[in-house]
Amino acid sequence: MNSVVLITGATSGIGKQLALDFAESGSRVIACGRNEAVLAELAATSSSIETLKFDVTDYEETKRVLSSLKTIPDTWIFNAGDCEYMDDGIVDAQLMARVMNVNVVGV
Repeated sequence: MNSVVLITGATSGIGKQLALDFAESGSRVIACGRNEAVLAELAATSSSIETLKFDVTDYEETKRVLSSLKTIPDTWIFNAGDCEYMDDGIVDAQLMARVMNVNVVGV
């Protein structure tokens, strides 16, 4: 039986490439992210990729979506992340709170 891999942050970068690579190697992939259009494009690349749209910073939504899984993944890759570049070097508290909410709390 092929393994099941769940990947958060699968709509771009490393997460997207991991989803494609795991699917190509025969795993069933549950690709998670916030962008429904990109998730649909990703799912169209392989019948081994299914998608879940949710925001890891929304605890109740995350709990609801993950508790609805019919199969417990063999591998969990918590890849969702956010970063912001500040040209002037001034840290905006709201911006940093959002980044921390995704990168620390959401994982």
